Amino acid sequence: MANPGARWSPIVAIVAAAALIAASPGCGPAGAYAPPGFTLEEAAWEEHHAAERAGDLEAAVAGYRALCGAEPGYARACYDRVRALFEMGRTIEARAETMELVVAHPSHALSPTAVTRLAASYEEGADPVAGIAALEGLEARVRGEDVWDSTMYELARLHRGRGDDAGEEEALARIVAEGRWGSQLWDDAIWRSVELASSRGEREKERRLLEKIVASQEESRLIASYNSKYHDDALLRLGRLLLEDGRLEEAHGAFDKLMAWKASRLRDDGTYWAAVVRLRQGRAADACALLHEISSKMGGSNSADAAAELAREAGCGRGAAGQ
Repeated sequence: MANPGARWSPIVAIVAAAALIAASPGCGPAGAYAPPGFTLEEAAWEEHHAAERAGDLEAAVAGYRALCGAEPGYARACYDRVRALFEMGRTIEARAETMELVVAHPSHALSPTAVTRLAASYEEGADPVAGIAALEGLEARVRGEDVWDSTMYELARLHRGRGDDAGEEEALARIVAEGRWGSQLWDDAIWRSVELASSRGEREKERRLLEKIVASQEESRLIASYNSKYHDDALLRLGRLLLEDGRLEEAHGAFDKLMAWKASRLRDDGTYWAAVVRLRQGRAADACALLHEISSKMGGSNSADAAAELAREAGCGRGAAGQ
């Protein structure tokens, strides 16, 4: 009889009960048992995770390895093994096993996180050249798989860390080429490409990329719009680029779209710059009406002070912004 004073954790009790039942007569592979809500793999993982929480990392990584190497392999255990190996400072092992995890489970939700941790290990070790070589090798093994874009994005970041704009741009361009619905990282990749083009003064390339972001907007009639998270930033940036190039009506078109987007956090900026365009076109009355829109309907706007100053410069009458 068990000692009434012994204190078992619920997890250990569940795992122990599963082991006892599985060992009972008639409980072979055909009669495998898992506690309610647990598969056998999940119950075993809980046991190893409890060891890790208790500080017994050696027991935990050994247990994770057994689960990872089973048939079929348990991807969560593979991930937790490499995570623990990194924490223990066993970096060479962790890197090698991360590669195998990602190749074996390219569609698992934790594989992109594993790739990020792999790349970070080379950054932390101040060895981006080796990291680039490792990720290039990994990319070749997962090409066409779900985790591929994460691998390319981390490869781009390693190039960026070295100050290699060309290498970064090439990696990002491969993600962008997949199209918005071909990669979950398309938004981030194309926006970073915009920043690179802008930093180098490549205005025409920057404009083309911005137009590609703007053109990616799709509307869902049932739920919501499928807007890029950079969509309103792209409209504002595109409008200002066109304005600087003297393409006033095209610039106003971009700002007008931003003004019409009621949920945009940059709607007030779009309204302000639309007013700037109208003033440059000699349409002061239209500009004043837009500036009044900011002061009267966009309380707390970041553009309020600039709008008030522009209204004074334009000689807007009483009731205009800032009057």
